Amino acid sequence: MSDSFATLIANAQGFVHTGSGDLNAFFLGLLKDSKGLTPREVALADLRWLRERFLDPPGFGMARAALQACGCVLLDGARGSGRSAAAKVLLYDLGESGRVFRELLLDDGVTDYLDAWAIQHGERLLLDLSTDQAGDWGKAQGLLPALRNVVEKQAAQLVVALPAVGEREIPPELVQYRFEIKRPADDQVLQQHLRAAGIPYAETSAPASIVARHLGMNQPMRKIARFAELVVAARESAGNTRGFAEWCATARDALTEQIDITGHMRRLTTAPQRGLLLTVAMLHGAHSDVVHQAAGQLLRIHEYAEDKFPLEQDDLEVRLKDVEAELDESGIVRFTKLGYDAAVRSHFWRKVPQLRTDFTEWVGDVIAVPNLDQEDGERLIRRFTELCLHERYLSTLTDLVPKWTGEARNDQRLRAAAQVLKVGLHHEVHGRFFRRELYNWSKDKRIPGALAQLIVEMCTQVIALRHPDQALVRLHHLARRERGTTRARDALAQLIGPNLQFHHRLLARFHHTFSQRTQNLDADTDLFLAISDPVQLSEAGKRDHALSADDVVRDQLTCGWSVVFQRRDHQTWARPAERWLRAALSADEWHRDRLLDVMVTAAVRTTKAPAFLYQTARSLPWVATDGRESHTAFVNRVLEKITAAQCAQVA
Repeated sequence: MSDSFATLIANAQGFVHTGSGDLNAFFLGLLKDSKGLTPREVALADLRWLRERFLDPPGFGMARAALQACGCVLLDGARGSGRSAAAKVLLYDLGESGRVFRELLLDDGVTDYLDAWAIQHGERLLLDLSTDQAGDWGKAQGLLPALRNVVEKQAAQLVVALPAVGEREIPPELVQYRFEIKRPADDQVLQQHLRAAGIPYAETSAPASIVARHLGMNQPMRKIARFAELVVAARESAGNTRGFAEWCATARDALTEQIDITGHMRRLTTAPQRGLLLTVAMLHGAHSDVVHQAAGQLLRIHEYAEDKFPLEQDDLEVRLKDVEAELDESGIVRFTKLGYDAAVRSHFWRKVPQLRTDFTEWVGDVIAVPNLDQEDGERLIRRFTELCLHERYLSTLTDLVPKWTGEARNDQRLRAAAQVLKVGLHHEVHGRFFRRELYNWSKDKRIPGALAQLIVEMCTQVIALRHPDQALVRLHHLARRERGTTRARDALAQLIGPNLQFHHRLLARFHHTFSQRTQNLDADTDLFLAISDPVQLSEAGKRDHALSADDVVRDQLTCGWSVVFQRRDHQTWARPAERWLRAALSADEWHRDRLLDVMVTAAVRTTKAPAFLYQTARSLPWVATDGRESHTAFVNRVLEKITAAQCAQVA
């Protein structure tokens, strides 16, 4: 129950067109699952799934009341008590608007969240420190008091899942926000999962001692959740003919990996037998035609020459019995023992290391099998990826992604590369590694087009759901480097949308480039021109004031337009500048002055721009009911500002 599920983009209806010209939207469509659900839909479904199976622990009600009252809760508890899951449910329970929240990360520094625009009004925030990865608690404890103050000012809600009791000290000023949850009884948690899975209580009523005997005592919540899944699977495989205690015993063996296949391996003496065993384990639940073809491919990779004519060989059903698998009426292949597929995969990966290189090549071949359906392909890649999710083997996965995306229009391998990254990015421990790898790829000037497209999709469809700040950074790097396409730029515009926080952060990144004259100057100049929208900048949105009301933001915008006027020709900036003046003419007087101040202050640093602004202002159509008088006042206002700015510059 500690798996991380969260989402952010609440109203993504499509791309926001903030530049000139046509908008060309491009989607790889690789990340819809086999049931047609998008990552956002899956993320929300995962949260609902978690809530249905979550048993409110002792202390949870007090934490919920405190969150509603003061907007900040530091959730404490012993290791394995489910702090991470409880934190997500607290935010989910805030109501419909609270079901969309953002997870804060400390990967790229701890001060980013203290900026005046870093947190939106009423935003729901999660800071999960329960695993204390990379010393996150040491970074966070000095940040938390100031962060809580920002949260309070913005009427936001923040839940922090603390490291386990005894592993940290809480700043004194935050002790009042600390609430501890206690472990609910393991058997009650299990029953909650079983009820949510549709198993009636009458079939699972048993003394708590039975559960303790098969599950053990004080197991982490995630392990109980997995045990419940295996109990459900054991019930289904037994055909509802055995009792709860036997289902628990079967689930225990699968959970603790007590299935020893060493003896079985000794009985399988030939390469075809062992190859079939591994193939069934990787394609468990696939059709027999796919299993047969994949097993043959595995032998060919190892240059095994079959010396029997097909009619002399045993049929597939007989050979499957040798590996303790069977065919159902639909031709689907499964092992007869629950959890046997996972035990076989683990055995080959850990105990037959000389097989790994060829095994990896074989997976790439199998995903291209024509009759392998999408669901079977997803399971194959997920199983292979999970085998590699260890620090020693992570490079195997990151080497495969460029390789598979580099092949000429192979949709199956493109989809497989997407699946590898999706699984890796969602991993509780190694997600950081994959986000960092995407960051490195996004900064590569020679990044291949297909890999860049895949990263765009990962940013918009995976990273942005939980870590939109990091998605913005990676999309910005890609947008700087793309040639012949605007996919990254359009995705960046979509992510920003009307979100003032993200707009502010991107402006800050532009300003750093402009003021420091970095190597990205030309690229960021074009991006600034395409993405900076005067209407969005002058609308208050969910805040009490617009971005253009902020002195720092206006300085950043002025700097950006100065670079545009100085480094781009008239044909490039004429239409965006006209759009800016139109927005000023349509705005109220207060916003109008601020938009004009930005443009005029930037324009007077060049020779041609002031005259253009004045002529354009004169040519704009009337928009007010009082006609010429209002328009004349606007033109005069533009001229007054230009004159004043030029005089100030001379002085």
